[in-house]
Amino acid sequence: MLPAKATPCTAIINEVKYSKDERYAIIHFKHPIPTPMPKLAPNVKAYIEKFAGKPVSPIKIKPNDINQFVVINDEAEDQKEGTVQAPFEKAEIYWDLPLCEQGVEIIDTPGLEENIARTIVTKSYLNQADAIVFVLDCNALCSESEKESIQEDVQSAGHDYAIFVCNRINQIKDKDKDELKSRAYKMLQDKTQLGREGVVFIDAETAKDSKAANDMDKYAQTGMPEFEEQLSKVLVNKRGNIKLAQPAKQLESA
Repeated sequence: MLPAKATPCTAIINEVKYSKDERYAIIHFKHPIPTPMPKLAPNVKAYIEKFAGKPVSPIKIKPNDINQFVVINDEAEDQKEGTVQAPFEKAEIYWDLPLCEQGVEIIDTPGLEENIARTIVTKSYLNQADAIVFVLDCNALCSESEKESIQEDVQSAGHDYAIFVCNRINQIKDKDKDELKSRAYKMLQDKTQLGREGVVFIDAETAKDSKAANDMDKYAQTGMPEFEEQLSKVLVNKRGNIKLAQPAKQLESA
């Protein structure tokens, strides 16, 4: 439902919520609208301009139009500047996603440490989250900046039940997979109360493509079913612990 690229592409906060009957998105705008703005679709620019400096009302859009609002503007000479000047605050995306049916909301944020402006957006949102899914790349597992983020932004904020998703496991040679997994467990299992179960390995691209093609046999080989199961367990069985962990950590610090 959201754009996916090999390079970072999430420019704003995306809140995925449950909708039984209709798939759509609500785009919220900053106020005041920053200037200069990056290159926008003509209809989007015209919509903003008609408010003439007044608060821009949220707009309802179709799912196929999401890319116009949530994707990083690659044409900007400086991606940081392109993000700083984006006129969009967040996107609420309503979808018939089973995981969200019981009131769960999935928040897709810009990545950490890749860009200063997008890092600030993400860090400002972390304290509002009940659970954290921290995505890493198996090709460069746990850089120093990622270790620092896990310590400062995840553990220190009281996210004791984080799930560490190691993506692109399919790009690791078969003879090296066991060694990589062993290294990942050693580095990450002590960073979550879930232990080894909180470290999962997936091939997200194949999972996305096979699910779109309804090839569930292929999907079953991507590691995504195991991740979905673990996430469901955390959200259902650990919800009480999670709700108490952050205020308890803050009280301890005080």
